[in-house]
Amino acid sequence: MGPIQAVRRTWWRQPPIFLSVAGGLYAFVFLIRAAEVVDVEAADSLMAAPIALVAVGFGPLGGVVAGLLATAVFAGAEASDNANLTWDEVAVRAAGFTALGVFVGATAAALERARGKFAGAFDNAPHGVLLTDRDGRVTAANSAAAGLLGRPAGTLTGLSLADISDPLDLGEDEAEWQALHQGSIVSYTSERQLVDADGTFVPVLLAVSRMPGRSEPDRVVVHVVDLRALRQSEQKTAYLTDHDPLTGLFNRKRFEEELHRHLLHVRRHGQAGAVLLLDVDHFKYVNDSLGHAVGDIVLRAVADALVARLREQDVLARLGGDEFAILLPDSRSTEDVETAAAGILAAVAAVGVDLPDAHHLVPVVHVTASMGAVIIPAFGNADRLLTAADLAMYEAKATAAGSIRIHSPDSPHALQIRTGFTWGERIRKGLADRNFELYLQPIVPLSGAGEQHYEVLLRLHDADRLWLPADFLRHAERLGLMATIDRYVVEQTIRLLGAVPPEHRPRLEVNLSAASLGDEHLSEWIAKTMDRHGVLSDSLVFEITETVAISNMPLAAATIRRLRNLGIQFALDDFGVGVSSFYYLRELPFDIIKIDGEFVRDLASNHVNQVIVRAMIDTAHGLGKTTVAEYVDRAGVADILNEQGCDYGQGHFYGTARPASEVLAELANERH
Repeated sequence: MGPIQAVRRTWWRQPPIFLSVAGGLYAFVFLIRAAEVVDVEAADSLMAAPIALVAVGFGPLGGVVAGLLATAVFAGAEASDNANLTWDEVAVRAAGFTALGVFVGATAAALERARGKFAGAFDNAPHGVLLTDRDGRVTAANSAAAGLLGRPAGTLTGLSLADISDPLDLGEDEAEWQALHQGSIVSYTSERQLVDADGTFVPVLLAVSRMPGRSEPDRVVVHVVDLRALRQSEQKTAYLTDHDPLTGLFNRKRFEEELHRHLLHVRRHGQAGAVLLLDVDHFKYVNDSLGHAVGDIVLRAVADALVARLREQDVLARLGGDEFAILLPDSRSTEDVETAAAGILAAVAAVGVDLPDAHHLVPVVHVTASMGAVIIPAFGNADRLLTAADLAMYEAKATAAGSIRIHSPDSPHALQIRTGFTWGERIRKGLADRNFELYLQPIVPLSGAGEQHYEVLLRLHDADRLWLPADFLRHAERLGLMATIDRYVVEQTIRLLGAVPPEHRPRLEVNLSAASLGDEHLSEWIAKTMDRHGVLSDSLVFEITETVAISNMPLAAATIRRLRNLGIQFALDDFGVGVSSFYYLRELPFDIIKIDGEFVRDLASNHVNQVIVRAMIDTAHGLGKTTVAEYVDRAGVADILNEQGCDYGQGHFYGTARPASEVLAELANERH
């Protein structure tokens, strides 16, 4: 910007400065003449105009230069008139003109800086700012306000707030507006909708306040905050409250609300409707083998198929995982439900999910689903209906994939499932209250060489009864509680070993389930637990069954290797049950082979079993493994095992399982 432009800009923006200073100088000259302090001509005051103009445009330095030039002009004019000038008169005028220039320039510069700061804050504010007069008419608008309303800033000037507001909002804050100008309040806020250039309503928050100071008491500052992002966030939150984010279907909360609303209708108008629960068959295998991303694709495809198959009046929701719920509000009979369910299951079975290129070896995935249903009685309860449908669904899955079962209270299988859920609560309570107790059964060296060690067995004290693993482990497996039980047993075993002096500690064998073998963090957790209790790895042996080992060979092998790197040995339990026992003996890094009791019980009278057991022992020894025979119940069996070279025996012949605390206490006393 050039000097002339700067002068012009400052002159037009700040005329009061120039006029005030020039007028003040005229008054100053008049007073000097009246007091006869010095001989000053009235014409001297005319020099104030150019001095003030230059000072306003160029600041204090420009004012000094203008003052000195004005002095020179004055001196030259006086000289041309043959006036007798003294140096005092020149000095007085020079001082006055220069002081005027400095004062005007400094004042103008300060005001320009203040104006610049205000203009910068005004123009660059992140939200809209409007300046209005007492009548609410816009006198200035910043770029954010213009952008918010989709209008050039200049087109807003002269419009009133009423012109750009939703007509329904007019008069809403009239009382606050009047109170603001009467001085009873200094500011207020108001939510309303403004109208942009396209006629679209924009939700905003207006923060209205009077301009500070006395110079413009009727001026009002209106801060305009765009609420669209907040509204969108609120709408998204409200949506997620009722909907499943993966499929867009209703979630469990919303389904239960819809079911409750329907039950109120049923109570007034009679029996109607059915609740169906659908569970994708073998979905865990899809997730484990193809990944969770593919699992999500499958779930969305199933959801789309269900939406396409159901009617507008039906209610569909994803309850979580691979479980979907359906409310058929007008199904009145078993036949209606069976017909609808058959169509739904057929729609799911017809789904073919094309996989990404990375899964080209399995280009398409097809799934089936199992379904449980319950017909709504005249007086139903939402929780009970869902539980009944859940029981029926479990019954369907236990029968065959892709089947449906309608709930019947008299169904033996439903009773069995209900018993399983009861066991689930009993197991959880047992873990929380530490009602599970560790028992130890001895494993004895047959030749007398080697240390006696023990297998850790589990018992549950509940309702004045001692429950054996056969009573609760199958329910724990079905309900996904085995990994929790395993950690409980491992931690309690390590804690017991830590309480025994190192020289008295026996070696203990602990069973691990398939669920634990799939836990990538198990080895790290075990290492930390042993370190915390001061237990060395040579005090622990982990047992896994052959069926557990082969259920997921890569995971089993990886977990075994990680734990063996800690120095912990592994035993393969129930060896010989599977047809591929020797193959897995070669593939997995076991240290101990435990021969299944089915080959040991009648060993004394069964020549075939004797040959098989000898082959197992010879093979294990040839691979450098230690052998243990299970279920040894008589001396004759023990003698044959000893003759065949078996290393250890376990069974009632050597001792039954007893509480671990008792066994460890006896060992401590014996070794004293």
